[in-house]
Amino acid sequence: MKFDYIPSKIYVDQKAIYDNLKVVRNLHPTKDILAVVKADAYGHGIENVCEPAIKAGAVGFCVAYVDEARMIRKLGYKELILVLGASEVQASKIAQKENISLTAPSLKWLKEALKNLDPASSKKLKVHLALDTGMGRIGVTTLEELKKEIKFIEDNDNLFELEGIFTHFATADEGGNYYNYQKNKFVEMVKDFKDQVKYLHCENSAAGLIESEDDFTNTIRLGIALYGISPFLEKKKVTLNLKPALSLKSQISFIKEVPKGTKISYGATYSAPDDEYIATVSIGYADGWLRRMQGFKVIIDGKFCQNVGRITMDQLMVRVPQKFPIGTEVVLIGEEGKNRITAEEAADFAGTIPYEILTTLSKRVPRIAVNPVN
Repeated sequence: MKFDYIPSKIYVDQKAIYDNLKVVRNLHPTKDILAVVKADAYGHGIENVCEPAIKAGAVGFCVAYVDEARMIRKLGYKELILVLGASEVQASKIAQKENISLTAPSLKWLKEALKNLDPASSKKLKVHLALDTGMGRIGVTTLEELKKEIKFIEDNDNLFELEGIFTHFATADEGGNYYNYQKNKFVEMVKDFKDQVKYLHCENSAAGLIESEDDFTNTIRLGIALYGISPFLEKKKVTLNLKPALSLKSQISFIKEVPKGTKISYGATYSAPDDEYIATVSIGYADGWLRRMQGFKVIIDGKFCQNVGRITMDQLMVRVPQKFPIGTEVVLIGEEGKNRITAEEAADFAGTIPYEILTTLSKRVPRIAVNPVN
């Protein structure tokens, strides 16, 4: 459904997407980069992100579900698309037909997928074997299991193509012993097979930003850093040079002067300490601005103003210094004048991570691409 009269808007800076990928491209000039665009490109809108990512040098995309991959195909992109999750085996036939690469989480999955493939097709199902080196999610954990998977694919190479092998780090944003344990286990498991696959990948955004160039893996999956957000939970001494790509803005829909003692919003949790102006802003938790953001700040007319009272489904209230006109812009993520609010700040306030802040933004908030890359 298209929304024409929603005052809130998400603006996606395509040049920032392009520049962020270039940052990692320059750190690893010999490696391929897969742009991770699952969850509607982390809330930015797949249609806004794919083009600048490809123009910056990405060789393809990673998604979570086959339906997301098909969406990219419908947009006209022919590049590699890897589904990172464990897909239903019934999806293997459509993936074979549409040249979508699937993750094989086990030998059992491969055997079941084989039953669904079309033996008359000229296309093979491209698979990436998932290794569970310590994430505890999907994939095999032993060298023997990996060998059996590879043997099965070789025995059925009329229908399967072994395109990649990968793992996923649990603590790349923290580093340390467990991160090194996973990396070393991955190296040990694939050392005899690295020349048999086109894409060998374990580095995500965090690993891609802190690891030096090497000749072991040849591919990086670039997720949160693509969108200009630091992957590190704690501030590292790393010069990231990343540019946030997303801004979230709304408008004042109503404003009034209230006397001292006036209660604001559900639960009457806020009482005006003095006579003051209260602006109502047309955005709420149904738009993805979490209810627990109560008390956080926005930017109006270049100045920080505080949300007061509980955030409601479609609206929130802000204490403002003057009577602004109806329609005045309100910045929730982004910058105006000398002030700026980042997704990281919002996440810190809400006790969560930037990933949740971005991916929670509702589909009813229109995404608008700005600063296109020529």
